[in-house]
Amino acid sequence: MSATLNGYGLRPAYSPQGMAAARRYDYGIASGYGTGILKYQPVALNSSGQLIAATAAADFLGVFAGVTYFDSSGIPHSYDQWIAGTTYESTNLMYVYVWDDPNEVFQIQADGSLAQSIGGQVDFTSATIGSGSTVVGLSTCTASASSLTTSGQKQLRIVELAPSPAMNGVNAWGDAYTEVRVMIARSQYIANKVAV
Repeated sequence: MSATLNGYGLRPAYSPQGMAAARRYDYGIASGYGTGILKYQPVALNSSGQLIAATAAADFLGVFAGVTYFDSSGIPHSYDQWIAGTTYESTNLMYVYVWDDPNEVFQIQADGSLAQSIGGQVDFTSATIGSGSTVVGLSTCTASASSLTTSGQKQLRIVELAPSPAMNGVNAWGDAYTEVRVMIARSQYIANKVAV
């Protein structure tokens, strides 16, 4: 039973095309960007084509997988997170990795109970969308159980109950903190489609 809230972000489960692979974005984050981004946290593209932390109830691109950059001394760094305010040497390439395939299936824990809701949609929990550990660089974002809709447009489309929860043992519809598998329902790359 998923009786404990242990949010672990939006973790890739599988891709219909095969193995889940993160895509590389060259110079994907502006040098000095002042918001931290953690692995398994949703990200969006801004009007300059660079990645920023996503917000609740908005279209987003995908899920942050990590970053590699060179500092001003030419030393390479690879991290699971973007540390707020980091600057990098612009004469060397920097790479950001994002799971951005709109057909990718992810696993996430809800911040409350979800009854059987395949085809329904939920948003990220506003309070947890950017939360996590800067020590290990991992997101603890969750899906908002109270945002569940079967007719409106939300950020995540529920495709199945998570068969093997990442943190909490046995999982079932109606558990206190249900774990589900989802797809991006408000992608910046494709048209939105409401819940069924």
